Amino acid sequence: MTVPQISVRHDTTYAYFAPASLSYYRACLQPLSQVRCNHFMQKLESFTLHVDPAPRLTLRERDVFANVQAYFEIDQPHDRLLVRSEAKMSQTPIGAVPLAETPELLKPWESLLLPELRATLPTSGFIACIYPSQRVPDAADAADIVEFARESFTPARSIIEALMDFTHRIHEAFSYEGGSTHVDTPVTEAWSNKKGVCQDFSHFGLTGLRGLGLLTAYVSGYMLTEAPEGEEKLVGSDASHAWIALWVPGFGWLHADPTNDCLVDDRYIVTAIGRDYSDIPPLQGVSYGADSQPPVVGVTVSRDGLT
Repeated sequence: MTVPQISVRHDTTYAYFAPASLSYYRACLQPLSQVRCNHFMQKLESFTLHVDPAPRLTLRERDVFANVQAYFEIDQPHDRLLVRSEAKMSQTPIGAVPLAETPELLKPWESLLLPELRATLPTSGFIACIYPSQRVPDAADAADIVEFARESFTPARSIIEALMDFTHRIHEAFSYEGGSTHVDTPVTEAWSNKKGVCQDFSHFGLTGLRGLGLLTAYVSGYMLTEAPEGEEKLVGSDASHAWIALWVPGFGWLHADPTNDCLVDDRYIVTAIGRDYSDIPPLQGVSYGADSQPPVVGVTVSRDGLT
């Protein structure tokens, strides 16, 4: 029997203008294991994190959302820093009923506003995903975004129909333009300019949904892409990705990708789930003693088989 498997390699390289004396970093690069992603169960088969130069100290722990965070410290002079993660994932289909026919998803979206929602969450930390966060403003400060969401979430509309419509309308309203925003760009600014990247699409979706009182999370991970017909896929040509997830009692997280106008399927790998990007950046830290050039990032996602 052949089990479908996806391999992910994520390289980040920093080059310094002069040797740095000390570096502290946090990496959120290890994909989650035994987590449901719509109609697939994702399992982590193997994972390695390689740092060069070798850290003096490395600590791994799970945060309040159960994501794996790795902290490392380098205390020797270095003019270059490489952080490489490699993961192999297997995915098992679950549920014979299509998402569009799943009973829990056919309920009116208003059923998600019930106070019993708290008791159904996988970890207590996720209750924070119903409130504003660092990159998801309060509804009062983003009233136009909430009204945009309300046009999809009309009275008694089913959960899946409303979310799919909202996802499609975000995709249509925004222009994807790499470099048009940065990690600190407010979602209201991206909305004003009607352009951004996957982080902006996702933060916009979260702002609208939380403004309606729905519990929604930011998801970081990867998406498998295929090379054009007749061409070989270039190593490092992929990128990390982000999308949104809506909590549905009895089902779990319903994942949707407004950047690509679709529900998440077996092309996706979930790395971490949080309130917004600031909870789960792939790599974040500081180096002392020298400035660095912008990091060079290379990601390769490929599908193979395990016999």
